[in-house]
Amino acid sequence: MASPVVTLDATFTDDQVRSLVSRTDDIWAQAAIHWKIASIVHDSMTDEADSILTAYTLHGDSIPSNFLELMVPDDRVAGGGWDIYLMHDLAIFGLQGAYDPHVPDILTSEATGIFGDPNYVILAHELGHSLSLLHVDCTKGANLMNPGDCSPRPKGDRTHLTQAQVDSARAHAEDGDPWVPAQARGAAARVIP
Repeated sequence: MASPVVTLDATFTDDQVRSLVSRTDDIWAQAAIHWKIASIVHDSMTDEADSILTAYTLHGDSIPSNFLELMVPDDRVAGGGWDIYLMHDLAIFGLQGAYDPHVPDILTSEATGIFGDPNYVILAHELGHSLSLLHVDCTKGANLMNPGDCSPRPKGDRTHLTQAQVDSARAHAEDGDPWVPAQARGAAARVIP
């Protein structure tokens, strides 16, 4: 699947972006789902997102539920398929990554996640959400779809998917577009895992 990657005030070179996606692709190989970069665009965060970030960091304002939507440039790159937005560091928001089915786009970080997850695992996890996979209970063992804040952290391969997850993800990958749950198609619901 071709995915444009937009860097929002990120510092990665094109080669580093390719490496990130390649390592993510290695994780998804277990489901025979392969991610390819259609283009890499370097852009700055939108002025509105920058204002919200400033208000959050300086004044302790809350982050609006549509923050991811506000962060992405108005002239979205692909218009179809997956857009992945790479920021330098999301820790300030208490996030490792996010998938917003309203946009639908993925936001991920160059940095290691706040819970110690490598950036390629975080991207693979968010791509899982975009393929209909929900968080799984931390007590069920290590899994790609464990929430980042599992306590205690499950021991084992944090990149593993069950056969049921593989089947579901493959079914949605064949659609060629990110999964948007029914409740997110209307204006009432907002889900940012």
